[in-house]
Amino acid sequence: MQATGYDTRIANASPKISARDKVWKSLTKWLPLFSPIRQKVLSTLPASNWELEEKAVKIARPNNMKLAAYEGVEEYTSREGSYVSPYYHNTRNPSRVKWLNDNEDILTYLNMRMGDEDVAKIIANTKTSPLQFKWLDSCGVATQSLLDYASQPAKTGSVIFVTVYANSHRNTRKFNLPESLRWNYQGNLVKGVREEMEKGGWRCFDVLRYKAKSHSCSWMLQMGFTNSTRVWRELKLI
Repeated sequence: MQATGYDTRIANASPKISARDKVWKSLTKWLPLFSPIRQKVLSTLPASNWELEEKAVKIARPNNMKLAAYEGVEEYTSREGSYVSPYYHNTRNPSRVKWLNDNEDILTYLNMRMGDEDVAKIIANTKTSPLQFKWLDSCGVATQSLLDYASQPAKTGSVIFVTVYANSHRNTRKFNLPESLRWNYQGNLVKGVREEMEKGGWRCFDVLRYKAKSHSCSWMLQMGFTNSTRVWRELKLI
């Protein structure tokens, strides 16, 4: 689910910092909308940058929020050629391992694709569905399978940010795309993603296009959705 060709320079570039900041502002605006006793789960794909997670851990306990950090490519659990997966690196980095251990009561780090509602229940240690805030920072093509996953139902009041590759159709022909994106991927991307998400009851409150890096030709699209009118009214003002 997360792009396999992950580039650490993208995570630290100013366009990505702005996109991450939008997610953080939305999270801190979202949390006070619900009682501290309501169970919540924040799901992310950190790879090499844990800035959001490190800030979220500090406010998780008083907000009854658990964190679930995922790496999207399960098969990359060890070195393969010159590529070292984020999970392999993070679980062998002494300072990161210490931080993970120090926060193991709040954060679970998993080498698997981002979990569904059943996984969220396990993370929250509850039999009922928790409120979810997801940053599905895939940065891959907006395939039918990705959007099917993103648009699946969640507890009313939940939020999901979805990041997809936003360049032209010629680079996306080999993928299984929604019908609306097959012949004009770049031109129809916002409309197509919105329509697929609406099938699951999600309403868009934010659209952000940004370059992968400041001097790059590769563009990304980050869109924020919620399945609650109340949350939509609050977050669209950010």
